[in-house]
Amino acid sequence: MAASQQTLRAAVFLGLSVDGRIARPDGDLEWLTSRGAAAGDAGFTPFVESVEAVVMGRRTYEAIASDEHWPYLDRPIHVISTSLAADGDPRITVHRSGEAAIDALQRDGYRRVYVDGGETIRWFLASKLVDELTLSHVPVLIGDGPSLFGPLGEDVHLKHVLTAVLDGGMVQTAYRVRGGPTSPAATYGKREVTTRPVPVEEPSLDALALDPDHSGPQRPVSCSSAEPSPGRSAGHVSII
Repeated sequence: MAASQQTLRAAVFLGLSVDGRIARPDGDLEWLTSRGAAAGDAGFTPFVESVEAVVMGRRTYEAIASDEHWPYLDRPIHVISTSLAADGDPRITVHRSGEAAIDALQRDGYRRVYVDGGETIRWFLASKLVDELTLSHVPVLIGDGPSLFGPLGEDVHLKHVLTAVLDGGMVQTAYRVRGGPTSPAATYGKREVTTRPVPVEEPSLDALALDPDHSGPQRPVSCSSAEPSPGRSAGHVSII
């Protein structure tokens, strides 16, 4: 990636199954939305507020194209596709390659973008443009469908920032990408995640053996750089 392109920073905020699927083979997302509803916004709105534009692939766009209201707070939508008509939807800007999308975004002065869709995310990761990933796993295995995971060319090393268990059993984990476009001194955009109250007692191993359906303790687990602020309850964790 050329030095001139290193000013662009991409962030990922993605819901997926425990086995890494982001949709069923037919694009269905009911398994995600029905289980994710209990977690509420889960920090998505503050995340979108922290970006200047959205980049996605054709299949992600087609999955939302018929929705009347998009959750992107009027951020400009850029779609990478070799087949979509350039003037087919006035709500989007179509680019024929990832490189073309990056050139256009930088030319327009964008510095922080939200990247969505498995193939598009992997392309941005391989291009060393992603500096932040927030992955929200819902408690289900669906077995088949497009995955976030796939060939990257080389290992992508991550630094754990925070893990929180949300209502409905969603487990949300934030990572910083080591070697990404953000310098080591840079910080996350501040956003808040609401978790369930932490139980006073944890079940013993014997209790777990007797009750295999026990959901376990619900608590945020964070590194020292993401501790709750003084005076803030453990049920609210800020990513700084």
